Amino acid sequence: MIIEQKRFSNKCRFEFLEDYLRYTIRDKGSETSFNVTYDSINLHDFGSLIERNTWYRNAGLLWIGIGIIFSLIEFQQSQTFAISIWVWVGLICLAVFWFTKCEFSTLKAFEGKLYVIKDSKHDQIINELKEKRRLSLFTMYGLIDYSNNYEEEIEKFRWLLQEKSITKEHFEEVKTKIKRIHGEI
Repeated sequence: MIIEQKRFSNKCRFEFLEDYLRYTIRDKGSETSFNVTYDSINLHDFGSLIERNTWYRNAGLLWIGIGIIFSLIEFQQSQTFAISIWVWVGLICLAVFWFTKCEFSTLKAFEGKLYVIKDSKHDQIINELKEKRRLSLFTMYGLIDYSNNYEEEIEKFRWLLQEKSITKEHFEEVKTKIKRIHGEI
């Protein structure tokens, strides 16, 4: 499954493969792409990022400054106060700066940071990442290792429960099996 997001010059591409995620992010100045294993994604610690185009802020402040100077010159010459058109242009630029933002959720993974644009596809991407991570952890750690110390094995399954890779019922079943095999019941 492939999900693509776009907001202004920001583009994110999530290619959900069986064993890993192929992640690409592009903006007006750069592009990066890398593979991410699902088990390395930290879904417990979401960050947030708001990106704005600072060119509009800088241009707005410049035009407002120029507009104030022209307004003062006009006042000196005619003794009537009029706001220069450049002040209005500057205010429009500042409004564009303020209202054209791109918001991201950020996720840490061993391979790098993932940015998910907060749009209509955001929750679908997060849910798919959660499901792929759940399946990956279960595939890697979901079998009982009977040669392992029973306390360590129970802790492994407790961790899988905490990571929402197994249900409480499954944890209790496995815990009972492990204790029975090791003669604890």
